[in-house]
Amino acid sequence: MYLIDFDVIALLIALVSLYFFYAKKRVSDRRGRRFELLIVIVTIDACVGIASSLAINALPEANPGLVVAVVTAYYLTHNSVPMLFAGYIMEVCAWWPSSRALRTVFYLPWAVAMALTVANIPTGILFSVDPAGAYVHGSLYPFIYTLTVLYFVLFIASVAVPHSAISRNQRTSFAGAIALAVTAVAVQNLLPGLMLESFACSLGVLFAFLTIQNTDELVDGQTGLFNREAFFAYVREAFSRRNTFYVIIAHSRELPALQEFLDINGYERMLRSFTAWLSRTAGGGYAACAMGEGLFALVSTGKTLATPPGETAIEIANRAAEAWKITSERFELPINVAVLQCPKDCPGANDVLDRIDQLMDIPDRAGNRHVFYATDFVADKKRLDAAIAEALERAIRAGAPELRFQPVHSVVDGAKVAVEALLCLRMEGDLLIRQHDVMRIAERIGLTQRLANAFLETAVRWFVAAGVEALGVRRLEVRLLESKCLERDWDQSILDILASAGMDPSCLCLEISESVVASIPNVLSGGMSRLMAAGVYFALDDFGAGFTDLKSAIELPFPVVKFDKKIVHAGLASEKGKLLLAGTARLFKDIGRVIVAEGIETQEQADAMVAMGFDYLQGYRFGRPCDGTAILELLR
Repeated sequence: MYLIDFDVIALLIALVSLYFFYAKKRVSDRRGRRFELLIVIVTIDACVGIASSLAINALPEANPGLVVAVVTAYYLTHNSVPMLFAGYIMEVCAWWPSSRALRTVFYLPWAVAMALTVANIPTGILFSVDPAGAYVHGSLYPFIYTLTVLYFVLFIASVAVPHSAISRNQRTSFAGAIALAVTAVAVQNLLPGLMLESFACSLGVLFAFLTIQNTDELVDGQTGLFNREAFFAYVREAFSRRNTFYVIIAHSRELPALQEFLDINGYERMLRSFTAWLSRTAGGGYAACAMGEGLFALVSTGKTLATPPGETAIEIANRAAEAWKITSERFELPINVAVLQCPKDCPGANDVLDRIDQLMDIPDRAGNRHVFYATDFVADKKRLDAAIAEALERAIRAGAPELRFQPVHSVVDGAKVAVEALLCLRMEGDLLIRQHDVMRIAERIGLTQRLANAFLETAVRWFVAAGVEALGVRRLEVRLLESKCLERDWDQSILDILASAGMDPSCLCLEISESVVASIPNVLSGGMSRLMAAGVYFALDDFGAGFTDLKSAIELPFPVVKFDKKIVHAGLASEKGKLLLAGTARLFKDIGRVIVAEGIETQEQADAMVAMGFDYLQGYRFGRPCDGTAILELLR
């Protein structure tokens, strides 16, 4: 007689594990699909195990043919479990063979066991019901257990062989599953009739579900979407299929900034509302992942896509710009979206990550739009950044970073009356790295303070040595880096640089970006007042490109406000935009500010800015950034 108590418990454990597996959000990669098949077969195995024990216990009254059929079903499922567990472990350990020959070798013991089980029906080589109605084992019964030992060798190797693909907790879980299986077989041989194998399999699956296949570690708790680890699991899985798949990246600078305006519950509702909408928009063909604050990615999972990726990206960009209502508040969340076709655009997972990092800055390079494609990205950007960092260090050590200069046109004078100095780096192959990327790399490698001093000193000395003032240019405009403002007595060090070069302070206009104004307004105030008393001008740069505290921008002594080309181009795109742009310009004019429009590329744009009351215009229409010699020729 077979005792089924432990089989019943095994079935309950398997059913509970199966329920929570399907109830939880899970990654549908190859590893996840292997575990899904394993947990389903273990559940069926426990169920069929109970049925087979009851059928054997019913002998000799039971129908012998029915008993053989039920026990055969048990052997088919039970002898599949070690193979499935071994395949799952090899997937976790990244040991799954890539060659067809090795995969054939892996499946061979299982195939032999299945063949013997089917051949047993007419031959009785594994088990049978004798004429007296008793259940007996056949001559090859021990051999079929020998086949499963081969899979146990893989179990033990996964624990014994050191490798970095699995964690300590995963290794412990594997060891526990092996110990359970060995103990179950040993006790079962000592106590005939006690069925423990299915119980051990169910516990082993439960251990794996709670530790190795715990999907809670793959879900972002704040958004409910998959996290970065799950994203890369999907990407690796997609690359392994060697078929075309798509990645849609979405980034919102405004979304994290809402934390300053909403309480924690309001922000949580806003975030959940947005991510739920993003998941619905993506549909079943994508896995939605949270990659960071305001950064999301959708990975196509191989299913048929309801809409082309480009249309999905445009839908995200368009809807995100509409108002979102949270309680009584309404917010707009403009989003930059990129579409990547892999492996055509990105041959590997690291290339995808590189494009994600680039999306943070790409709008500053690619212009005033919200949907970007592969051609907007820089290939192998990490290597390029490393080369830029090396070249920048050399330039700073030499004390003379390369500069470009762009003229500023006066509407009243009808002439170029100022030049803006811009940082740049000349790389191999005549590749020119512009100011935005130079500053970004300098900040990343901790060179901003040294760069700020070298930048200002080089620009000031050029202005004086070239005699630019004699050509009708009244001011040199130079970006003041945030690191410079954080220096002790930063205002005095600027005056020292001017005195050393012999430059009149009234010829210098220091540009301060919106981000600096928003982050350190109190630090700026005193230094700006002292420098202005000495004659130095100040301009609020890139207005409309970031998150300026308007109160600080108005209260700080900025005689000049430079409208960023983004807000200029966006304002000229529609009649409503023109009204908003003109109203903003009038606001600054009413409080006595001088206003400059950047990004002017056509005469039509220039005429529109003049009509709105702008005092100065800057852009390709009046001269592209060029070296010192070329700008002097242009001014003459």
